[in-house]
Formats: sequence, C-alpha cells, structure tokens
Amino acid sequence: MAKNVGLVLFAGKQGDSEPERLVYDSHVPIARDVIAKAQAAGGFAPIVVAASQADSFDDLRPEAVVEPTGSGAGFRFGSALANIVASHRIERVLYIGGGSGPLLSVAELAELRDAVSGLDHGVIANNFFSADYIGFHPGSALTLVKLPRQRDNGLARQLALEGNLAHAPREPHIAGMFDVDTPTDLAMLAQHPLCGPATRAYLAQPTVTGALAPLTRRLRAAMPTFVRPHEEVVLAGRVSAQLWPLLRRDMACRIRVFSEERGMSTSTRLVRSLLGFYLDAVGPAAFCDAFAQMGNALFLDTRVLFAHARRDVSGADRFAADLGLVSEIRDDATRDLAAAAWQADYPIVMGGNAAVSGGLWALVDAAWRLHDDGHLL
Repeated sequence: MAKNVGLVLFAGKQGDSEPERLVYDSHVPIARDVIAKAQAAGGFAPIVVAASQADSFDDLRPEAVVEPTGSGAGFRFGSALANIVASHRIERVLYIGGGSGPLLSVAELAELRDAVSGLDHGVIANNFFSADYIGFHPGSALTLVKLPRQRDNGLARQLALEGNLAHAPREPHIAGMFDVDTPTDLAMLAQHPLCGPATRAYLAQPTVTGALAPLTRRLRAAMPTFVRPHEEVVLAGRVSAQLWPLLRRDMACRIRVFSEERGMSTSTRLVRSLLGFYLDAVGPAAFCDAFAQMGNALFLDTRVLFAHARRDVSGADRFAADLGLVSEIRDDATRDLAAAAWQADYPIVMGGNAAVSGGLWALVDAAWRLHDDGHLL
C-alpha cells in the first residue's frame, strides 16, 4: 500500500533590488502551481509551504499548511526544514526549493510521490550534487547531518554520506532539471507553454514583461539556431556531462561546449576557469568577439567567471547584467563584461547554471514546439 508523502515547498524573498524582486516574487506563483498539481496528483499529506511572504498563501489554508519563515541574514534553511519535518512528523519527505518545478506535470509529481513512498532509508534528487528537489525517508535523517545554513544544493549528498541513506539515481528530465534562480531562468520559463496558470499570470504582468523584454528578444534571436543543422551554439560554464548527450540528441545545430567548475556552489576549493584566464588576458570586448567566430549564439554562465576572479558580485549586479541594465551595475568588471555582451551583434545570453543546463534544455524544447507549430522562423 502506498504511503503518504509530505510535500514541503520553500518560497523565500531574497534581495531588495528590482531585478532580484522580479525573480523571487515569481517563486510565489510557481509554488502555488506546484501545490495545485500536487493536490491533483493526490497522496501528498501534509502539504507545507514555508514562505517569508506567508500571506501570499493564506487562501490555500487549510488544505495546505503555511509556515512563516525569516528572510535575509536571519534565515537558516536547514533548521527551518528540520523544524517543519519534526513538528509535522513527516516520515517521507519531498522537498522542493524556491522557484523549482515550474514545469512539473501532475503525472511527474505523482511519479515522484510513488518514488518517495517506496524509499526504505533512501534519498532521491534531481541532481545529487546540486539538488533543487529532494525526496527522502526517514525524515529523522535530518538529525544526523550538519544542517546547511542558506543553500539546499548539497543536502542530498549530505543525507547520503552523513545520514546513511542510499542514493537512488534518477533519469534526468526537463521539468526536474529546471528551476528559476535568475532573470534568465524566468525569461526562459516565459517561452515555454507548459508553465502553470499562476506563473503565466505573473509573467503576463506589464511590469514583468517589460523588465524581461530585452532578454526575451535575445532568447528569441537565439532559439532558431537550435533547430538549424547548419548553425552552431556555444555553451560556456557548468555544463553537466549528464545533460550533454541529451542536448546533442535534442539540438539540430552543432554545439561547442566549454564545461568547467561543475559543483562549485557546494565546493570549498578555489575556482579556476580557463575562460576566466582568457577574459583576464584579452578583456571583455575581445572575449565576446572571439565567441562570435565560434557560433551563432553564446549561452554564458557568468557565475564561473565571477568566482574565478574572486569577485563577490552582488545579486543586484548579477541580475542587472543578465537583464542588460548596464548603467545600474556597481561592480566595474561586471559592468564592463555586461556592456560588451549587450553590445555584441549576435545573441549572448548570460545567467547562472540553468542558462547552460536545465533552463537551456527547456528553451530547446520550447523552440521545437514553436517550430513544429510553424511559429519559429
């Protein structure tokens, strides 16, 4: 007999700049859509949403439990999750992080429910080394690990190594590998027809559409390359070996990959990037010009370059660079790179990990859907 699975979602507010609010405000409708699909799938009890904007979910009570959380420097992710699991006595846990799962279907959530229901001292995750959703049993395994303070990325690995839970690998799929952490992710999501109604309504707001417009034009300029065998796309950053063959299968174009520093967000070692050394040597303009000779579009995970340079670039500056708000960037090096990228005469799409992984894969899927419907030139 299938056992109920407790669903715990986080939707937290981070950052005070307009670009940061643009992204993190989207986590509320994304969570609302995931909850609606989980309810349609059935078998999730309790459903708990942990939110710094708790009043955004008041209308979901009592079907969903709303747990207010702190935000900013006072927020402790690991402690908050452990307290929820303990206080609600959840034995089988499916945790979904803020902005995660915007393309998960009812059927995929039901499959996840069944996978967690069948665990016996085990853990599953969409990405073992940098997880956005994690299913595990028993919930008490959280008492055995050093709880992460701010980030959820390494928790699946901790549960396996410190909590002695057996890791059950999963086949990658688009919905499981896509989460919204940056403006680029949000703009990619806006291109896909399968995001939920609450998210679609958020994306349709004029302020959101306007803020994403320059980035949307870049994406629309790049998307046709995915379906053209004679063109080439360059991917630079944390491109995973797991995703690489799937992109080769799904993209008609040629692909040039510069993959480095996978797992850097959960590693303590010094980040070293070959592209970072090249950027240091030639400067932003020549850096961007060089990629123009290699492909028709560039998807660039700039976070690797920032870490290589050991620059503590603020979220406001990172997101402003992604959106093309060059004049709003305070960090000189980040502003110079963004200016060169946005002045390039071919589409350079900058972002974080998803720009060269799950978000890119979802964008490829959206491009083929448009192509097959006759809407992508």
